[in-house]
Amino acid sequence: MTELEWIAIGTIIGVIALAIAVIKLYLERETSKQLRKLVESLSKVVYSYHNEVGQLRREIQTLRSETKDTKSAEERRIELERQKLAQRERQTEWQKIRDIAKGIGWILDRTE
Repeated sequence: MTELEWIAIGTIIGVIALAIAVIKLYLERETSKQLRKLVESLSKVVYSYHNEVGQLRREIQTLRSETKDTKSAEERRIELERQKLAQRERQTEWQKIRDIAKGIGWILDRTE
């Protein structure tokens, strides 16, 4: 083989390596965009969860102040149990969302 043929082969290999590097950078960029979107959506979920908890606390405080004189102890107990059940349901939903997000993060980590 002549020197010119070696240069051509080297050039072809370099172009192929460059193309592979560009493709890899593009895929990493897309993955980082997806991760950024996922983190943003999770932060929104956390923010809304905290807002819901704050609203529940305010509602409970209002109900407690309103029910001090008007409701019997049994009615207050029933209302409190309903609130606890609603709070447990919200926490369960939050845990499901968090577990799904962790699973997605794990999958994205494994695909890189």
